Amino acid sequence: ACRLACGLGPFVPPPAPPTIIYQSPPTEAAPVTPTLAKPADETVDIDTLVQQGTKKEVPLMPLSEYYALQKAYRKRMGRDPPIAHRPTREQMSAFKYLVDKKDDTYVDMAVWLPHGDRNQGRKKFNGMMFNAKGELVLTEFFGPANYHEWEESFMLFRVACISLDLVEPETLDTYARMIREAAYKFPDSWAIVYQADSRTRREHTSRVRYELTMAAETELKNGWEVQLGKAKPWESVFHKIVTSERDWWNDQLKEPARDVATGLIRMAQVIGGDALVS
Repeated sequence: ACRLACGLGPFVPPPAPPTIIYQSPPTEAAPVTPTLAKPADETVDIDTLVQQGTKKEVPLMPLSEYYALQKAYRKRMGRDPPIAHRPTREQMSAFKYLVDKKDDTYVDMAVWLPHGDRNQGRKKFNGMMFNAKGELVLTEFFGPANYHEWEESFMLFRVACISLDLVEPETLDTYARMIREAAYKFPDSWAIVYQADSRTRREHTSRVRYELTMAAETELKNGWEVQLGKAKPWESVFHKIVTSERDWWNDQLKEPARDVATGLIRMAQVIGGDALVS
């Protein structure tokens, strides 16, 4: 009424002040650091390095251990072996695993090859063939074609045994001389010679070790000299093989090689297929 009396219009309340909302500036998210998976330990394949048919991957030995084995060989022999006779780190890893975990020293000369670094890729290529489905599959490798190829692989085995202090050098050399003499005596029967060698190192060594172990019980009981050395049992095994296993060598090598040489039997009658050569 007073406003009307003074000539003023009706009261209109002023508009409410705007509501201001203060917000903090957006905080940048901290960068997410990807979690890196722990690299898997390097492994080597026994099947392609030491024993065909043994499907097992084993750890690659540390470089320091590999160097220590090389030093052990040099200490025992006075110097390093020729380059061609030095097992690679991968070969020594696989061989040492068999010795430590399987109590086995057998190496398959079809895959246990000198210059392992340069031969590994070639072995994989040469061992491939097409199957009935047209697929490339890995096939069996054949053993050395002659004594000279065998000797190169055996020298590699010799270095590995000496590095691990398994067998005395002279015992290994005597074994190699036996194979060389057989190869020269029966030049047309290398397949028989290699088969006998392969069966000896793969099968007969375990039988000889068993026999020595059983004999040791009697020898200890009677106070006799024990043939099986506790520190180096493989030396005892190979020593017996090169000095006392005449029946075995006659049966596996000399008699079949003689019969083939004289025409009494054919080679195919004595080759079993378990150690074929190239």
